[in-house]
Amino acid sequence: MGASTVYETCNVIWKELKATELPTLTHDSFKEVAIGFAQHWHFPHVLGAIDVDVGDFGRHSDGGVLKHSSFGRALYSNSLPIPLDESICGSDPLPYVFLGDEAYPLLRNIMRPFPRRGLDNVRRIYNYRHSRARRTIECAFGVLVGKWSVLKTTLNILPENAIKVVLACCVLHNFVRRREGVSLDNIESNEIDNSWFQMEGKLQPQLAGLANKR
Repeated sequence: MGASTVYETCNVIWKELKATELPTLTHDSFKEVAIGFAQHWHFPHVLGAIDVDVGDFGRHSDGGVLKHSSFGRALYSNSLPIPLDESICGSDPLPYVFLGDEAYPLLRNIMRPFPRRGLDNVRRIYNYRHSRARRTIECAFGVLVGKWSVLKTTLNILPENAIKVVLACCVLHNFVRRREGVSLDNIESNEIDNSWFQMEGKLQPQLAGLANKR
């Protein structure tokens, strides 16, 4: 099969599946995600976990890559259909947020972990909860490359063709996951490529104890 046929096929896959497998974000879909994070990870008001691994030029940080992406531009311009601030257990109204690692700035709708130096117990516990909820994106990357091994190596192709390949893999990933499912509780399974997990450093002994009590 010629390379042009591969790219054409990827383009067709994207066009046919994007409406169902990567639908346009809505207020209601964000609320559904937030409910899922609260129920499964006990972290309220989370709209999703963010990460970037695209092999961009070295001078561009993950946060910079995100900012200049179409999603990042929508986030920074406040044009995403993010739900309005709401109270949590009687608190003042709090914003809905995305969870990122230290590479991302602390913004109204982006939460990052506290710096590791000089942490008190409250901040350690927050970092543990943050890291635990944010592992969903690492898990997603692991499942993605485990299923579509073309993503394990550098794509030595033109950028416009790389976009077609990655988009096709993403919608196929969602298509398969909706039908097969995946257990986030068993991140050590062979289905997930564990080399993609990049936790927020090693858990402090106290936090490891908390994790073992789950």
